[in-house]
Amino acid sequence: MRSPRFRQAPKLLKRGPRQDRGQRLLRIFVDGALHYGDDRTLFPLRSGPDVEKVQIEAKLSVMEVAGVAVRLIKRWRAHAVYIDVIGIGSGV
Repeated sequence: MRSPRFRQAPKLLKRGPRQDRGQRLLRIFVDGALHYGDDRTLFPLRSGPDVEKVQIEAKLSVMEVAGVAVRLIKRWRAHAVYIDVIGIGSGV
């Protein structure tokens, strides 16, 4: 069951079938942080229950977070994106 704190981003990129037999769905999660202070913005890529990769950024504006997310969707060929919409994530 999906957490209500995350919402799936609308069709940012067109992909083929969501999942082939034997292939796991690739999902990027975006947990944004304020552009000041010591918090970090995380972009983990998950395949099933496994975390395959993590991109960590610091001191990004909301628009910069959105831009990094789009670049990672293309680079990692993600099928879905989930954004933490509590707090700063609501602007992404």
